[in-house]
Amino acid sequence: MGFDAYLTKPIKRQELRDLVQQLLSRSEFAAEIRSLYALQNKAAVLRESKSEAELKQSLAYSQLQAAIEERKSSLDAERERLADDHEFISQIRDIEESISETEQ
Repeated sequence: MGFDAYLTKPIKRQELRDLVQQLLSRSEFAAEIRSLYALQNKAAVLRESKSEAELKQSLAYSQLQAAIEERKSSLDAERERLADDHEFISQIRDIEESISETEQ
């Protein structure tokens, strides 16, 4: 079992708040990536089952493409917000763990 963070006693209130916020942020980032993958999978299924002409006429497909682009933009902004490499690596590890859990 890995640990994302630890605190040493005595724990300062602000330090605890910061850590909880960081862990919540990681969880939200992982959820956003899972959501992007789900949208991309839906788009792939539609591309496999519909012709190019049908896709161009499909309002649902164009809305799906817009949602994918919006999600990518949101994730790019979040990536920029990640200040240090340690936090980013922890987020990637969380994502990899959550993906492997869903594959089992």
